[in-house]
Amino acid sequence: MEQDHRMRFQLSHRDGLLVRRLLDRDGFAVDGPDGRGDDRRTQLSVVAETEGRAARVREVVARWAPEAVRVDRFRPDPV
Repeated sequence: MEQDHRMRFQLSHRDGLLVRRLLDRDGFAVDGPDGRGDDRRTQLSVVAETEGRAARVREVVARWAPEAVRVDRFRPDPV
């Protein structure tokens, strides 16, 4: 069984709202910004079931939030 791909990004609140809406529409489990949009930084967490779905998350973030930074890359893998 393939392990879920959990990704966390830091991005502007406004970009986070847009990315969340797009990923929600595509059926992803998204935890992230809600409420009023402004330019403060926030985090968005996404769970993708397969590598293909993880690639879709990266594609959406790269296109609609180009200044986003992935913040979970240096977390050690679970044992």
